[in-house]
Amino acid sequence: MLVLVKGIYPSDFDPRDMLPCCLSCADSIRASTAARDRSRSDFADVTDAAFNQIRQYGRSSASVTIRLLEVLAVVARQVQTEEDRAALLRQAIMIERGSREGLAEEQDRKNVEERYQSFLTALDEKVSGKADGLDRVLHLSAEG
Repeated sequence: MLVLVKGIYPSDFDPRDMLPCCLSCADSIRASTAARDRSRSDFADVTDAAFNQIRQYGRSSASVTIRLLEVLAVVARQVQTEEDRAALLRQAIMIERGSREGLAEEQDRKNVEERYQSFLTALDEKVSGKADGLDRVLHLSAEG
């Protein structure tokens, strides 16, 4: 909760506080992927709950944006279904798009783009060798 409060009050915000929160979110998401009896919407809902507010409040912070993409890359290596990967991709797309709109410094936008590409690489590694591959995940993300 402290991290979220600090996110709301940027003058007291230390981006290093985001990492434990993001890792906690990643652990929660990973745990939800281990559950056998869950629907697609459960994972998408958990992902949205874990990332939406932080993404929205942190869109003008390069540090927050980068950490969110790093956490998504970690989680992307753990998920098992195309629908789960699509939920992660949808968040990553929103994060990357928000950084283009919210970050004034060009170098910050480049750093975010590098992390976004790292996320896509992690996602692609997980789907490589599957018939539908990343194109299928991109299609599912667009539907979600």
